[in-house]
Amino acid sequence: MPETYSKRRIKSTITAGSVYYYREDSFNSPDPHYFIVINIDTLSDMVIFLVCASSQIDSRRRLRKDYPNKTLVEITPSQYTEFSKRSIIDCNVVFEESVDEIASKLSQRKLEIKPVMGLRLVKMLRQGAILSPLVENYIKKAASVPNVVEKGIGISYPIGKPNKNKGGYTDGERIP
Repeated sequence: MPETYSKRRIKSTITAGSVYYYREDSFNSPDPHYFIVINIDTLSDMVIFLVCASSQIDSRRRLRKDYPNKTLVEITPSQYTEFSKRSIIDCNVVFEESVDEIASKLSQRKLEIKPVMGLRLVKMLRQGAILSPLVENYIKKAASVPNVVEKGIGISYPIGKPNKNKGGYTDGERIP
């Protein structure tokens, strides 16, 4: 069976930091939410792991008061311009979706693709999920950067501003 346009579009654009705006059926709210992809290898992973943004900052903080602070990440509209107000991402809750499920929502016009979130923010979201006592280990593994990558050996992620250094990026600018 040939791939649908929606599936090809998702597969060709998905990356860590991809942002999708859709209504989650498991929520009580009829409103759509922003979901951010935190996987490292979205092309080979069988599922996509996403965290969800909420504007209910105080209630999220109260709900998670006994969890590590870094599992809650606040993001302002100046950090991610699609957000119209300060939002919080509760990294204690990670959603699993298949490419097919995301593509189906797109083809049914139930999902909007938003601009990719910067990898500095995505790194904070990954760290929040990894630190969470509620997130399963297989999800933490998918959100983790292998040691070889952190040491600059193996796969490189050329993110940052080009400069005169070999490879075009300094270690401080390259964010896996």
